[in-house]
Amino acid sequence: MTPEKLAAAVEKLRKAANSGIKKQMSWKPSCKTGSAKWVYDGVCSDPLVFGTLLGLDGPPSFKMHKIPVADFNNLLGQIQVSVRYDYLYLTGSHVNVRWSDSGEFKFSGTYGK
Repeated sequence: MTPEKLAAAVEKLRKAANSGIKKQMSWKPSCKTGSAKWVYDGVCSDPLVFGTLLGLDGPPSFKMHKIPVADFNNLLGQIQVSVRYDYLYLTGSHVNVRWSDSGEFKFSGTYGK
């Protein structure tokens, strides 16, 4: 895979994940405490693309990994949603990343004010 195609595939996956996470972030009473939950399921047939998205040197070698929220925001772009008179952000100390060899992955975490 050429570097241009790899960059395009990573950008496409990044935009899809960013958009999918933002669509789940809506106001709930648990947002006040920052404990509303979100989960994004996706499929990436090329492990190298997924590894590059997460800033790894190659394909992921883990089944489950925890990424600090600040690093996750840097990798996927700022994840922030406007609700009426406030904004919702990713909260908690980390985002859980699950990866299976079949190409399926799952990001999960919490959000709130």
